[in-house]
Amino acid sequence: MEYPAQYETQCSLDDGTRIYMRPIKADDIGHMAKMFEKFSPESIYFRFFSAMRAMPIDKLKEFCDIDYENQMAVVAYVIEDGDESLLGVARYVVTPEEGGAEISVIVADAWQKRTIGTRLLQHLARVAKDRGIDNFHGLIMSHNRKALGMLRNSGFEHQESAAGYDTRHIEFNLSDVDLPTDVESKDSGTS
Repeated sequence: MEYPAQYETQCSLDDGTRIYMRPIKADDIGHMAKMFEKFSPESIYFRFFSAMRAMPIDKLKEFCDIDYENQMAVVAYVIEDGDESLLGVARYVVTPEEGGAEISVIVADAWQKRTIGTRLLQHLARVAKDRGIDNFHGLIMSHNRKALGMLRNSGFEHQESAAGYDTRHIEFNLSDVDLPTDVESKDSGTS
C-alpha cells in the first residue's frame, strides 16, 4: 500500500513545543536506531518484555517497513538542526483471530510525562477508526505505571484483566469514544 500522507499532522504540547506525527517510513531505520539508544533499560523492558542492549537491524527494518494495511505505526518527532528526531512511536497490528488490533506505544525517556504517548495513541486510534478497526487490545506489565496512567488519561474507557505473570490484558472499543481534535494538518502553515 502507498504511504498514507493524509495521516501527517502536528500539534503543540502544553509547554508550546511543536511536535509532528506521521506514519512511519521504511527509511526511518536510522531515526529508530537513534531513538532506541536513548531508551532506558526499564523502557526497553516494559515495551519489549525483555532486556536488550541494541535493536538488531532486521528488527528495525521489520518495525519500519510496514504495509500500512495490516500494520500501522505513527511516529512523533521534533525538528532539531534541520533533521527529524523521533520522540516515540505507537503501532498496531491487525489480529483477525482476536478481532481489532494489538497496540504498543513507547516514548523516549526524556520526553515522557509530556502527553506524547497519549497523543500518539489518540492519533493511532483516529487512523484505525478511519480504516474500520473498532477495538484495540494489548499487554502491559502490571508495574508499568506510566503506561497504565497514559491509558487512563487518554480518554478511552478500557477493561483490564490479569493475563499471566505480572501482565495485564487491556482492551478498549474505538467506536464509543470522541477523540480530541487539537491536532492540525501538517500543511496548515501554523508554527
